[in-house]
Amino acid sequence: MANLDDGTYEVGIQSLVGFDTFFYVTSEKLSNSPPDNFFRAYDGIKGPRPFVNVNGNEKITIWVKVVPQKNLMKDDRERLSSLNQYLSCNVYGVPGVNVTDGLSFKSSSVQVDVGINRYFGGNPISFKLRPAGSEKYLDIIDKISSTGSAWQTAIIVDNGNRKTAYNQAAGNRTMMWGYYNRYWIGPVVGLQQKDWNPIFSDQHNALETPTSPCYGNSSILGDGRWSFRPQIKSDGSSDISTVVQLTNSFSLRPSQNISFNKQFDVDQSIYMKGMAAKQGNLQVYFYNSRSGKRVGPVDPWSLSKIQTGEGLKQRKLIFNNTFDSDKDIYWISTVPIDYALLEWTIEGKKIYMGLRNTSKLNKADKTFTGQLSLHRYSWCANRSDPNCYNIQWHSNLERLQPGSSKALTKGQISEYNLQVTVGSAVQLRRLGFEAP
Repeated sequence: MANLDDGTYEVGIQSLVGFDTFFYVTSEKLSNSPPDNFFRAYDGIKGPRPFVNVNGNEKITIWVKVVPQKNLMKDDRERLSSLNQYLSCNVYGVPGVNVTDGLSFKSSSVQVDVGINRYFGGNPISFKLRPAGSEKYLDIIDKISSTGSAWQTAIIVDNGNRKTAYNQAAGNRTMMWGYYNRYWIGPVVGLQQKDWNPIFSDQHNALETPTSPCYGNSSILGDGRWSFRPQIKSDGSSDISTVVQLTNSFSLRPSQNISFNKQFDVDQSIYMKGMAAKQGNLQVYFYNSRSGKRVGPVDPWSLSKIQTGEGLKQRKLIFNNTFDSDKDIYWISTVPIDYALLEWTIEGKKIYMGLRNTSKLNKADKTFTGQLSLHRYSWCANRSDPNCYNIQWHSNLERLQPGSSKALTKGQISEYNLQVTVGSAVQLRRLGFEAP
């Protein structure tokens, strides 16, 4: 029961995987018992959208009926038994959600503190860097959901009919939503989800149509499971000279056989605070072993000055440069690279994050493309305030090549990994990175 002001309202009805959902809206004065006829809730493809017209502060009754689907195959029943469908809805993206769980990892040169929110997909929303033995840290992750947030994996697909982005938690154009999970947490296992979560869309057609499983207008790709696996690793010089090595892993389990012939991108993105990038003097490097070229340092705040990128294109490591000066959005994209380096300066000491693609795919080539971008929040007008911006690094762990297609097989698991090595320049050079 609800008392509402005059107006038209859309009713959010979550459709659970493995169940059919029906609804009926009526005035309380007409009936206090369930109606005979229900409407099937909109599932992103078919069915009416549940809108309510309210006049004169009248009371309305919304009936919802959830019915288990019949004649499910054995593999579908097993899949449903492994799914955690506890969904959080309608959370404001500013200031974002808080950390519920975390771990600290210490090496001889650096300490890394990772924090997640178990109610919102487990995406890291805090990643603190500090020199070993220091009390001062820099939390680089932006948890505000405006132009994207946290450290997340998104899957963007297009089969020629519609471009869709899928995630475990999102909220770029709608209020934030995300799935809850249980975790194994410890210094050896890191942070690992115990259950699978549904992977629903958060947008169609490049944000033209925002979607949310909270409103039953999302499509589903399958299920996902996330982990952050740690290793305190020797740099090879001695047992006491160590780095922190973390693997951000996302597993995809398709719920159907489906193929894509226009786009299939697995994008693991790190959204970083503009102020942290300023305070830590963030510089970015890209390296390609085939050409033997390294591009960098690239200052993310200088992207607005790279109008054509010709200087970088000539070095054959940057193939595209785009910008929208009205919105303060600037991008540069790389050709396939072996790794990227993020350089931070904290208390006068340089800390490097080396990023490599270690996904378990059926190919030996582990190069990947990336994008570095600068975004101003749409709701923040002060162009001189670093707090109005975030810096994004996108690692395309799998990307469909022109003229090819990607087929997903129901129940066949794919694992996408971004390995992050954190340490000093000397240590990363010993591990194969061309750190300055």
